Amino acid sequence: MERNVYIKNYNKYVRLLESFPGGDYDDFSKYMSEHAVPLINDGTEKKAMVLFGFSGNGKSTWIKNFQKDNGDYLILSMDYVVKSATEVKGSALSSEEIIRHFSNALDYVVSRGCNVIIDGNFLNFVTRMILVDSLHTHGYDVSLVDITPIFDVTLERRIMDVASRLIGSPVTVENVDSYRTDPRYLAAKQNVMEYHEKERHNACYDEQMLLGLTSFGVERVITVDTPKQGSVGGIKK
Repeated sequence: MERNVYIKNYNKYVRLLESFPGGDYDDFSKYMSEHAVPLINDGTEKKAMVLFGFSGNGKSTWIKNFQKDNGDYLILSMDYVVKSATEVKGSALSSEEIIRHFSNALDYVVSRGCNVIIDGNFLNFVTRMILVDSLHTHGYDVSLVDITPIFDVTLERRIMDVASRLIGSPVTVENVDSYRTDPRYLAAKQNVMEYHEKERHNACYDEQMLLGLTSFGVERVITVDTPKQGSVGGIKK
């Protein structure tokens, strides 16, 4: 198998974007659907699970629960790859460096021939398609794990986490009502909501939901609509 498949596909999508004649997001979706045709899985039993969700949306929790019954899956975390490479370099990575490090990490993981979980936001349609194409090239059956339906619950958890740091003591499900008018809690809420809306806008999330681009190119979509977390949306354990 040719190495650096991810970089090869990245360059392919860059050329597609450069050739896009322009228009609205609907025009873009039609253009990509016509030109970015992913490889069809050849029937292999190797499985890849690609996580799809906002920052702090419960992806790590889903992985932890999934691994209880699926211990044979290797995990490749985009955040871990970037963090590790940044620590080695001693400064922030450029976009080109992030792509190169992630490509190398992906090559290493898939070369093991194991089932894999790819942990990252992958909200951007093009970034997601580069990954899906690369996994198909490596002979994987790809499932998209869509965790976005629970973002209302996870947003509340993120607000409480940020508020805890600002206040200097834990803000939990049990005591959050006493903090809702606290200026530090309100500042935490504003910070989290602004970041979430920026992330949602930059990924054209609403347009993707409307046009159905979320599932484009994958074998199946697994929708997570019940939070599996102890501190929010359920009984604390």
